[in-house]
Amino acid sequence: MTTNELFFILLRAAVWNEPPQLPCVPGPEEWRIIYNMSKAHAVQGILFDVIKDLPAAAGVPRQLAAEWMVEADGVERDYAAKNALTLEQEKFWKNNGIEAVLLKGVSVARFYPVPEHRVMGDIDWWMPGRGNWRKALELVRAGGHGENVKRDSDGDCNYTSGGIAVELHRKGMRAEGAVGMLVMLNEHILHHVMTSGIGMRHLCDMALAYRYYCGSYDAKEYLNCLKKYGLSKWNGLLNATLKRILAVPDDMLPGAAGSVRAADTDRLIDLIMEDGDMGFGRRHRFGGFFNRFGLFMRYAPWLFVKRWTGLAIGRITFTIFAD
Repeated sequence: MTTNELFFILLRAAVWNEPPQLPCVPGPEEWRIIYNMSKAHAVQGILFDVIKDLPAAAGVPRQLAAEWMVEADGVERDYAAKNALTLEQEKFWKNNGIEAVLLKGVSVARFYPVPEHRVMGDIDWWMPGRGNWRKALELVRAGGHGENVKRDSDGDCNYTSGGIAVELHRKGMRAEGAVGMLVMLNEHILHHVMTSGIGMRHLCDMALAYRYYCGSYDAKEYLNCLKKYGLSKWNGLLNATLKRILAVPDDMLPGAAGSVRAADTDRLIDLIMEDGDMGFGRRHRFGGFFNRFGLFMRYAPWLFVKRWTGLAIGRITFTIFAD
């Protein structure tokens, strides 16, 4: 059995909060590879919850188990700091009359068996409406709320607060409640696979969101929303991937995956495994370019393909002139 397959077994156990059924005893080198994979895919915290309960016969080296515990402790401390800042900022926006929607982060961590062990990224806010966005930007630029305020190529605002990265987004999808969260996570995975790269953390987010909201939302409304944004085909590919890697049951996955070719699911899994979280695992700047291009010409909305092509051309041009 490959280390990838062992990694997936442990990941499924972490997502479904069940003891893993390991078909063999990994050796010390295999455990080290799995540990490194967990860090590359930003799931070291949730896998620790599985590893710590394994019997000695599972063969996890003592030194490695200690390193894993230190990693999990770091994830907990990072979560506490970002949770505190999120609550502080939420109050700040409200006191200044700004509508702000939290994207991912703490709002997604609650789906996990141990929320504190979900690795946190930046704190992302979406400010719906141009006037709302401008008011938020003016407040941030006025000082006292953050440092190193910058605008990126999408026109979004990036800054740090107490060393924690914060992003204010101008664009978002207007949908409420469970449907809004599921559409946002669905689209977010597509965006990252097409651009900066994505790891298993984001797939775990999607699987656990489906479990969390199962039976509490209108699946037809969700599928109509995906169709509105041109995400229906992509949803099929994502569902097939969630079934293959994380064994998400069919009754939790709105939308058929029957029209998806197995070879395309294989390609997407290969891309995810090569990318790692936010593309940090890529060996080359444009790793997987042709697989990415072929997949998303087939499954992504045209607006996404157009935007991705523009970003790719821009990065290639920048690289040529930078050299």
